[in-house]
Amino acid sequence: MKQLKEVFLRGLDLVNTNKLLGKAFIECKRLEILDISDNSIELVNQRCLDAIQDLIVNTKRLKHLIMNDVVINEEEGKNFLDSFHMNCTIISWNYEQHPSLKKDTYERIEAELTVNTLIDALVQPYYQSNHPSMLDLSNKKLAKTESIIKFLKCNQHIYDINLENNEFEDVEIRNLIEYLVSRRK
Repeated sequence: MKQLKEVFLRGLDLVNTNKLLGKAFIECKRLEILDISDNSIELVNQRCLDAIQDLIVNTKRLKHLIMNDVVINEEEGKNFLDSFHMNCTIISWNYEQHPSLKKDTYERIEAELTVNTLIDALVQPYYQSNHPSMLDLSNKKLAKTESIIKFLKCNQHIYDINLENNEFEDVEIRNLIEYLVSRRK
């Protein structure tokens, strides 16, 4: 089970996702795609919501979460946004919008996924897991630090960062320093 990279569970009439998602797929250390479309999942069921949020937070390689028939409302949108703050790997998340999902919440979810996409393209490829405390982003022509800050938040064991020869403006460096100082408290 730990070697699975893609899981497609479309149209299986799944309801009790707390058991299905809660532990089974968190154990799949290499899981990159999970498709649970066309099932009977109702996020009004708090256990289902908790299970999917646990999956988002804890599945460290999940990139694509597909649940096209699942409707997300405003309260759930905010809860999922909190989960995305703790995950830097999910770059696509398909779902249906409930009319109560406010534009601001939707835009913040999309912005979070955009940051994750930047992490996937600009930060993650240069992180070497055999040196887990170090992140070398020298000479990458980076101009923004938002994706770096989120990656550091999700990987608290990184203490050595090399950002030489990039294109950061003062405000970007200030944001990064403020985060690093807050992490030491």
